[in-house]
Amino acid sequence: MKVNNKVYTIAIIFLTIVFSYSLFEKVMNIDVFTVSLIKSPLVNNVYVPYLRYLIPALEFILVIFLVFFYNSKIGAHLSLFLSILFTVYLIAFYQVTGTSGCGCGRLIESLSYLYHLCFINIPLIVFSIILVLRKSR
Repeated sequence: MKVNNKVYTIAIIFLTIVFSYSLFEKVMNIDVFTVSLIKSPLVNNVYVPYLRYLIPALEFILVIFLVFFYNSKIGAHLSLFLSILFTVYLIAFYQVTGTSGCGCGRLIESLSYLYHLCFINIPLIVFSIILVLRKSR
């Protein structure tokens, strides 16, 4: 499927901004991020010491691929994987607790669950699919 270059560029920019912001918030507030993992009913506390570093590391790798290797299949698939994984986590967290499980940071955490899903998660998945489709040519 042919993807317009402007749409592809918008997808790269959106994904880079969202994942960079998320990474920055996690790294700058690693203790807050760790506590949110500990409090999550979906995460076994045994995995928290690993996840507190693994998630930001994957986001960092993704941002590197988006910025420097923007034509990479790995970056496109990693973006789709993280976007879907986070969306499934957010939906499951909401179903279990009735609240948003977002640890995105101060700017985005004020969004309601529905707004977060509509304006962050769905565009993340759509733009990630655009990257994957562009790479599948």
